[in-house]
Amino acid sequence: MKISKQIIAPIILPFFLISCTKAPVTGREQFIMVNPVEEIQLGIKSAKDILSKERVSKDQRLIIW
Repeated sequence: MKISKQIIAPIILPFFLISCTKAPVTGREQFIMVNPVEEIQLGIKSAKDILSKERVSKDQRLIIW
């Protein structure tokens, strides 16, 4: 069974339009598929993963912020 593009496009297009939002930092329109809460959770998990595998530098020349 072949599905026509004329049928699929009206179904999928609204999801793309809803996902297009303004980035808070840059102010540019971007296609964002992850909500902010999920993004923060992913970041926290990734930071914990990295810290469990890598050492934290004590070199003050590298720690500028």
